[in-house]
Amino acid sequence: AINLQNIGNYKQNFIVQKNNRQQALLTSLGLLEKKIEIIQAQIGNYEKLIELYKSELQAGNIEIINYMNTIRLYTSLQNELSINTTNKFLIINESNYYNW
Repeated sequence: AINLQNIGNYKQNFIVQKNNRQQALLTSLGLLEKKIEIIQAQIGNYEKLIELYKSELQAGNIEIINYMNTIRLYTSLQNELSINTTNKFLIINESNYYNW
């Protein structure tokens, strides 16, 4: 009788851990999706700024260093987007693994 009770307790503990893990993964996924949206919006703004800086640079109204810094920040955002997208897929894969 004690062994059956232990098995029932292990089963209940497993279910609680599984639900907690699922909730944590869903929370992480939601936060990453919001972060990705913000990064994508920033990338769009930098693309507009780069186009503006191109014309201003051709007209001689800004220094090349400002344009280069903008390109560097844009590239950094692109890398951040790639990292966060990869992390999103890792979370999805982990969720699929535990829910299989």
